[in-house]
Amino acid sequence: GADNILVLRGADSRAREATDIRAWLAAGFGLIHGFGFAYVLKEFGLPQAALGWSLFAFNLGVEFGQLLIVGVVATALLLVRRQSAAAAHWVTMAGSVAVILAGLYWFVERVFLTGGA
Repeated sequence: GADNILVLRGADSRAREATDIRAWLAAGFGLIHGFGFAYVLKEFGLPQAALGWSLFAFNLGVEFGQLLIVGVVATALLLVRRQSAAAAHWVTMAGSVAVILAGLYWFVERVFLTGGA
């Protein structure tokens, strides 16, 4: 999801030389994120007769939301970059650290504090 994109952006900003690792990072985050969604969807009690359409509609909504978030963040960063490349760098780094810390918090909370997710 969008959080995966932002986490990958954080990892990417820390290791620009390692271009071959990006696909593996994306696949790993996507797989873990997919397991999380599968668990949540199971709890929603989607109708079994229309499970395919339910999953499609849910995924379409998630993807639309992600595109909206990425569009807003990318536009804001572009505006900052036009003012100062150094400021854009610091905003990118601070954002990367914030996203990584939020992801780590949610991971610890869901895996270790709620009995697994």
